[in-house]
Formats: sequence, C-alpha cells, structure tokens
Amino acid sequence: MVNPRPSRSPTTNFDRQKVISLLIAPSYLVIIAALFLLNSTATFAEPILLLLLNSIFLGLIPLYVAYVSSISFRRSGLISVLMMGAGMLLLGLGGITTGLAGLLPHSANISITVFNLNVCIGAFLQFAGALTALVGWNFGPGRRRTVLAVTVYGVVIAGSAGLELAALLGLTPTFFIPGSGSTVVRDVVLAGAIEFLLLASGLFFVLHRKRDEDFFFWYSIGMAMIGLGLLAANIVVVFDGPLNWAARVGEYIGACFILMAFLALQRRASTGNVSDQEMLARFFTEAEARYRQLVQTAADAIVVLDPAFRVVLWNAGAERLYGYTSHEMKGTSISILIPPTQKEETFLLLEKIRQGEIVERFETERITKDGTCLQVSLSLSPILSNAGEIIGVSDIAHDITERQRFQNEILKAKDRWELTFDAVPDMIAIIDDHFRVVQVNSAMADCLGVSPEEAVGLTCYEVVHHSSNPPPICPHQRLLQDHQSHSADIHEDTLNGDFFLTVSPIQDSAGKVLGSVHILRDVTERKRAELTLIRSNEELNALNEELTATQEEMMMKNEELLTVENMLRESEARLALALDISRMGTVDYEMVNRTAWWSPRHDQIFGYETPPPTWNMEIFIDHVLPEDREMVRKAFGDAFADQRDWHVECRIRRADGEIRWIEKIGQGEYNDAGNPIRVLGLLWDITERKQFEATQKEYAEKIISSNEELQRYAYVASHDLQEPLRSIVGFSQLLDRKYRGRLDADADEYIRFIVEGGVRMQNLIKDLLQVSRIETQAQPLVPTNAGTAVADTIRSLETLIQETGAVVTVDPLPIVMADPSQLKQVFTNLIGNAIKYRQPEVPAAVRISATQQGDRWVFAVRDNGIGIRSEFFDRIFEMFRRLHTIDEYEGTGIGLAIVKKIVERHGGRIRVESTPGEGSTFFFTLYAA
Repeated sequence: MVNPRPSRSPTTNFDRQKVISLLIAPSYLVIIAALFLLNSTATFAEPILLLLLNSIFLGLIPLYVAYVSSISFRRSGLISVLMMGAGMLLLGLGGITTGLAGLLPHSANISITVFNLNVCIGAFLQFAGALTALVGWNFGPGRRRTVLAVTVYGVVIAGSAGLELAALLGLTPTFFIPGSGSTVVRDVVLAGAIEFLLLASGLFFVLHRKRDEDFFFWYSIGMAMIGLGLLAANIVVVFDGPLNWAARVGEYIGACFILMAFLALQRRASTGNVSDQEMLARFFTEAEARYRQLVQTAADAIVVLDPAFRVVLWNAGAERLYGYTSHEMKGTSISILIPPTQKEETFLLLEKIRQGEIVERFETERITKDGTCLQVSLSLSPILSNAGEIIGVSDIAHDITERQRFQNEILKAKDRWELTFDAVPDMIAIIDDHFRVVQVNSAMADCLGVSPEEAVGLTCYEVVHHSSNPPPICPHQRLLQDHQSHSADIHEDTLNGDFFLTVSPIQDSAGKVLGSVHILRDVTERKRAELTLIRSNEELNALNEELTATQEEMMMKNEELLTVENMLRESEARLALALDISRMGTVDYEMVNRTAWWSPRHDQIFGYETPPPTWNMEIFIDHVLPEDREMVRKAFGDAFADQRDWHVECRIRRADGEIRWIEKIGQGEYNDAGNPIRVLGLLWDITERKQFEATQKEYAEKIISSNEELQRYAYVASHDLQEPLRSIVGFSQLLDRKYRGRLDADADEYIRFIVEGGVRMQNLIKDLLQVSRIETQAQPLVPTNAGTAVADTIRSLETLIQETGAVVTVDPLPIVMADPSQLKQVFTNLIGNAIKYRQPEVPAAVRISATQQGDRWVFAVRDNGIGIRSEFFDRIFEMFRRLHTIDEYEGTGIGLAIVKKIVERHGGRIRVESTPGEGSTFFFTLYAA
C-alpha cells in the first residue's frame, strides 16, 4: 500500500529561516564597522520620512505588542507579560516622539534624549519581564489585574510625556552635540539600554530552548537587533549621517522580528482556536512548558488535532510509532494514518469527540510511514478552551500489536490445554480454597454422573461424598493447612471403587494457596486383587498356627505362600513406582498444513536422544511392529470413520532398537466433510504394566491352586481328627463317671482336664470344618429373603433366648443375593455373640435392621452388651483371636472370623462400632437382588 506523502506545513521552513535570521546580526555589525571607518559626514535629513518610519516600526508595532500584552495580563495575571508590554509601550512612545521632535529645528539633542531614555527604561522592563517569565511569577486576583495594568501603563505614558516636556524645556542633560557626537551621559544611558536589551535577548532565547516556541526565538532576535542599532547610534557623530540611518535601520529590523514573533503567535492561536492574548499567556506559563515536556517525553503516541482534524502537536512517541516527524505532520490531516476500510468509522468517532464525548481504549488499526499496519488502542477526548468551547481533539495511541499476538498465542495454548485436559483418562478436578469445584474433566464428570458444567460451583464433599462437611481425612483440607501436596489410597462408597488420589496446591505469585488439583486413578481391580491375596495369606497363616498335627507340611506351604506374597509385593512396589514416575507423552498434529507439536516425554518414549525434525502418522506407524500395524491402522480408521476417540495398545520399536509396549489414546477435529484436520494424542509406556500383568496372572493361578489344595487338606485333616477325638472324649467320660471319687482328688481333676480339653478340641475342629466348608460346600448366590433367614435363626436359638431372657427385634428386611445357609450362619453367630457377651444382670436386647445404599443393603445388628474397645475392632475378626479367657466366656474365637469370611465371599464388607459398657453394632453389606 502506498501512502500519500503529507503536505509540508508552513512551519517546515522555520529552521532555515532561523539560520538566516541569525546571520543578520553579524552582517549588520560588519556594515556598522564599515560605515564607522568611512567616517562619512554626508547627511540625509528627511524629517517626514523619519516620522513615518519611526511611527510604523518603532511606534505601531511596539504599541500593538503593548496592547496584546495588557489584555493577556488581565486574563492570566503574568507579571512577565505586563513588564514586556510596559517596555514595548515606552519604546513605541519614544519612537513616535522622536519622529515628531525631528520636525522641530535644531532638535537632534531633544530627539536623541527622549528616545534614549525611553529605550533604556523599556529595555530594563524587557529584561525584567524575561526574568520573571523564567521564574514563573504571576499576579493573583483578577479584579486587581486591570487596576495594576492601567496603573503601570498610566505611569509609563505620564513618565514618557514628562521626559519629552523636560527635554523641550532644556531640563535634561545634553545627550548629543552635533559634530562632536555623544556625551558621557548618553554613553552611560545607551550602555545600560544595550546591556538590558542583549540580556533580555539571551533570556528570551533560553525560553525558546526551554519551551520550544518560535515566538520566543523571533522576539529574542528582535531584542538583539534593537540593541545592535543602539550600539551603532552610540558612535554617531553626524545626526542624519549614514551611521545614524544604519542605527535606525537596525532598530527597524528588530521591530520587524518582533512583528514576526507575533505573526507566529497568531498562527499558533488560530491553530489552537484561541485568541492572541490567551496564546501569549500560554507561552509565558511554566505549566504549559511542563505540559509540553511531559507530552514530548511520554512513551505513548500523543497527537493534538485542531477542529478540522489537522495535526497541531506530534510528540516523540508518535514519531517512533508512526515514523513521521513532527515537521512532516504539523498541519496535515490525521486521515493519512487511517486504513481506507476504517476511515468512515474513525471519522464518526472523531465527530462524537467534537460533540464533547470521550472514547477510551478503542482498538483499531493505523498505517505507519513505511506501510506497516499496527494494532493500536486509542483514547480520544475533546480539548476545551477557558470558555468551555471545543478547540481540538487529544488522540493518545498505544501499540497493542504484540499484545494481540500474545493473546492469540494464549488462546491457542488454552485450546490445546483443554483438549488435553479432557483427553486424560484419569479423573481430574480443580477445587478452590472454599471446597468449590472450579473445573472437572470429562472422566471425572462421567464418574460423578453429571456434566462438567453442572459440577462447577458445587462443593466437592456434596458431589462426591454426599455430605454437608468435608470428611475427617480430606486431603484438600490438609493441603489448605500445610500448603503441601498429598497422595493417598482411598475407598469411596459413593463412587463404588478404590482410587489413588493425588492433591497438588495452586498458588499465586505471593505463595497464597488458591485451590488444588485433584487427580484420581481408579485402582479398584488392583485393590481387589490385593485384598484377595491378603485374605488368602491370613487364612493360611491362621491354619498354619492351629493345625499343629500337620505343622511340617503346612510350614512348607506357608513358606511357599510367603515367597509368592513377597514376589507379588515386590512386583506391586515396582508397579507403584512405575505408575508414580510415569509421564505421558503428547502430540498435536495439524493434518492440513502437516505441522506437529510434541512433548519431550514423547521423544523419550520413542527412544530419541534428540527430537526428530517432524512427526506424523506415517512415522508413528513405522515404529509399530509389523504384527500390530494392521490392528493399529484399523483402530485409527474406525475412529476417523465414526468421528470418535481411539484407544489402542501396541508394541513399538524405539529409535534405539528396543521393543516397548505403549498405550495411545486420542481424539480428532473434523471439517464439515467429516475429514480429520487435527489430531491430539496421548501415549505412555506400558511395558512394565504388560510384564506385571503376565507375572500376576501366573502367580494368581499358583495361589488359587494352592488355596484349593490347602482347603481340601484342611477339610480332610479336620474330618479325620474327629474320630480319634471322639474315642478320647468318650473313654475319658466313662472314666469320669465310673471312677470319680474312687481315686484321689488329683486323679479326678486330671480326668476332668482330659474331658474338657477333648470337648474344646472337638469344638475347634468343628469350627475349622465350618471355615473350610465356606468355600468347599458353598452354594450359588440366589435371591434370599433376609427376614426368613433371621426367623429361622431365632427359632434355632429359641432355647438360649428363653433361658437368658433376651429380646430380639427385627425390622423389615430386604431380599438380597446370598447363599441361604451361609446367611443363616452369619445371623446365628452375630445374635449368639450378642446374647453371650451381655452385661451381668441385664437381659440382652438385640435389634436387626437394614438400609439401602446404591445397589447394596447395609445390615446392622445392634446389642446392649459389654461393648468392645476401639483398639480391638480389627482383631475380633481374626481367626482364634479371643478378648476373654475360656473361664470368662466359652468359645473357640472363630465365630466372627467365619462371619467375615462369609460376608466377603458375598462381595461385602463388615465392620463394628462399639462403646464399652453400652453395646456394639455390627454392620455388613450385601448386594440387592
């Protein structure tokens, strides 16, 4: 795009004019020196011409300056403006008086005396005015300003008239003697005038450098030229000679420069739509200078426009942003920066500004000098005069091109992150510091049974635990207290599974915790396998301890099981470590432009020490072993055809030649034609998992086989032991009945010990047979009425219930999936224990109830017995673990172990809640029919 070159402003030539003007002063000094050396006595006496020239150059111009200055002082109160006006009034009056005096005969001394005294006092006032302008002194109340201006100008006029009258009456010292030249008095007066004028010239030039206004430059040159003219006049010998006229010309040139200063003032006033007097006040105001300096040093582009939208001010920031200099742009329409497609919109905005509205942070485009299109943020506001009229527009532009690019990059990264967030198979939730859900991925939402949007704003304990408060072991609560990450294995009934939970803090730059990221991995199957192994080990250990008759063989079996257990635990540890340190590789492939982004972990999985130059589907397929390629291609083809996610496990040959298993999941984006245009994939190395699965399967088969063998052995051993025990007990009882009292007391006691030990041994073997029959003689689980099972149990315990005075209350019970005989055994053991462990002198009260939770029923058997201390809650379910001696309560210590084994065979859990001295409640779960 070719931009029209801006038209050149009239101010563009100022620099050239200033240089030429500065050359006038030394050239004038050369002319004066030449005339002085010529020492010409020729005269040119034209009183009328002198009166005309003095009236125009040294009269009207200074009087105009005095008029503008007086009005400006009344508005601004600037003493510097008043002094400058008073000095110019004296110069004007002196110039006109000198011209008039020239009409009189022999008036050289009068003319020179009046003019020199007026100029000297006026020069002092110019110097004082420039000095106060630098100091910034102003006069306060507006009403008194008029009085002061009238007073000062009145004194000036009266003083000038008095000087003229005194000169006419011969009351003043002699200043000039024709033929001889200046007197000492005149030399002193002119030296003072010249000094003050040159000092004033220097101070006005300082104001020009400080405030960058052309007015002060031209005014400085004018003061200097008048001073040089007076210097030439100081060496005049002949009143109307060449040197005298050269002095007058210098003074006239100085007046012309002062006129140029006020022409510059008028141009600035017309551009800013203000009066000459107000613009003059602005020039002398320090705040105006500071404002300009602030504008020039601002980093943003600041442009001031006149009502016609032409550039009035163009700061350094605008030069840097747009490439145009201030001289190029002053007086030029702002339209050259506006793209053609946006000119109508921009000018509508500018019209609104001209109507008094303000626009802030309007984002649009601008074109620089070299044709570059920039994104900018504009703030537009009207500029008002003291009278409240709109005299211009302020246009402040800030370059937001880089910010826009950065925002686009952020949006792309956000899009990639959200795709990854939802594609992760683990369940992820972001929780704030008030336990509210901020975001969940699809896996978490599916597990909770809600959409991701519905979960936002709910508290985590409401949506997960269905409770009104966080659970006691809540990792998020711990994280809010110690600001540390936490991980734990948890079981969640509401989600019907076991999970490995990791909680990590989200902190701001100051370290304050804003929330946390929860990642849950479903480990239900692994936990079930672990529980199966643990239960098997517990049973084997219990049988190994009690079956002393088969100790040697059981020890051998136990050692084998312990070895297997250790191996399994080692494998589990390796697996847990692998899962803990595993990292996912990610790949984002644009199929249209065939570009891809992938993570460093992706390269590590494929065995690359340095990243490959590119990545695509063909490279991935080349890594897949030939035996798996057809399966992988089919998985991708089916997924693309149905526009659904894919999940595939396959073997790859890494870049270093190693063969590894990987798991890969992903999803695609499709165009309107249904063709994939973008693919996002996640993958991780599952080689260790595959190896672990193979090992676990082998060990599980060994354990199942070992369990079956041990159960058969236990059944056979227990059954065969009953026969010799019956003989021992029978004959011991015969000895007791026949010889009691015939032998000594020790013999009777020994026989009693034999009988009681035999009976206990029979009960023990009987209970062991019951344990073995839980698996060996188990029946399939069928819909079973729990109420009927309890009723049968109560009938079988009727004698015990009547003897003890126990009361058994049964609430309505459901139909569940159970082995009917084993369910009766559970209720028999629990009700029997409740009656056995009753409080002394207090009849047992037993209540049986059930509540439904999801697809399970939770049964509760509550009693008012002696209770159990909390440290024994787990031990009471162990085989042969007794809390009381045989003399306190009879039994073998197997009853609750049988209950636990039956409940777990049914897929449930059992636990106890108890308070010593108040009673106990046993809870167990069964699946609903």
